[in-house]
Amino acid sequence: MPDVTSWVRAMFGDQLLPPQQQMELFSLVSTASGQPIAAVSSADRHGFSLGIGQAWAPFTGSPIWYYEGETFSYRVSWNRRPGDDLIVAIAVNSSVAEDTDTISSLYKTVLDILEPQSVVNASAPPPEELGD
Repeated sequence: MPDVTSWVRAMFGDQLLPPQQQMELFSLVSTASGQPIAAVSSADRHGFSLGIGQAWAPFTGSPIWYYEGETFSYRVSWNRRPGDDLIVAIAVNSSVAEDTDTISSLYKTVLDILEPQSVVNASAPPPEELGD
């Protein structure tokens, strides 16, 4: 998992891509309207860019950058709040079952342990898009 977090940290830093390509990587399109957006919000909750996504997280009251890769019975996801250096990478041996999937709630649990001050609404569910 250190490779995943190193990659994400480099992607959000300035050592991986030239500025123009980095700007393109983080340019979001609303999944609701199909229009470009600067960031997701409580009114426009999900955005997608070049392979990564951003979702509004009611439990933090802020956007969350995320990605999930999967293959048969194995998934890896990472989550990061904008401007936060904490990157939570989660690997699970499971396949996606919509009625029993808990990978998105794992991020909320880890954030509540490591940065409890960032969880402003502990009873709010995690966004559906975070790794689901």
